[in-house]
Amino acid sequence: MLKAYIMYVTLVMSLVCFNSGAVNASVAYDNQYNQRGSGSYNIELIAQEGDCVNSNIEIKQRAPGEGDLIRIDFTNKEMQAAISDADYANEKYFDEKNCYLKYKLVVDDQSQLTNAGFSAAGSFVITKYGFLLSQVRHEFPDQYFAVNDSAIYEGYEFSDYPYSDSFDNQMIDIKQHLDNSQCGGEFTIETNLRTFVAITHFDQGPNLIDFDQAQGVYDLWNLHVDPCDISED
Repeated sequence: MLKAYIMYVTLVMSLVCFNSGAVNASVAYDNQYNQRGSGSYNIELIAQEGDCVNSNIEIKQRAPGEGDLIRIDFTNKEMQAAISDADYANEKYFDEKNCYLKYKLVVDDQSQLTNAGFSAAGSFVITKYGFLLSQVRHEFPDQYFAVNDSAIYEGYEFSDYPYSDSFDNQMIDIKQHLDNSQCGGEFTIETNLRTFVAITHFDQGPNLIDFDQAQGVYDLWNLHVDPCDISED
């Protein structure tokens, strides 16, 4: 019980640090380079670290006006934090997964970044003594702003039986942070994803939380790049 309490306090402290804008200092840039594009823009992948190091990132093109989805493949449950029945016997009280991405969005001179939406979405299973957390943070260091989203579930709200559901928090958009007169440009983005699960007492049944949309493919963000509206004086 003491171990579980210590882990709970540690979780609360880390949640405060995450939302304050701290970037994981242990992240080492791996100098990976990958580029994906959709006509009017390219995404250059600079670094991919942590539990998602081998996850595939793709762009899903959508109908005009809907924006394109920037997606990452978590079909191997890379970002699922979980504690199973068998873990309790080994005194495992918590589990967490972390993912760090750094990439550059390069927009051509005839287009402009008009908006991008972010959210924390996935699924979970929780028991009476479970505590679950998912966190998403996207930072635009060159533009001096960041957006955050999170989901928290505490098992005391539920019955003695495992409770499962999905979640999709309200999307956060960045339109207010952008210069709508800028055509083209480069935007560096750093993304941190985290899932955490803890138990505060011995229990029966699994506790888990993960980023899981469309059969394991997680939507990092919804990108809107539109033609520039250049008017002559």
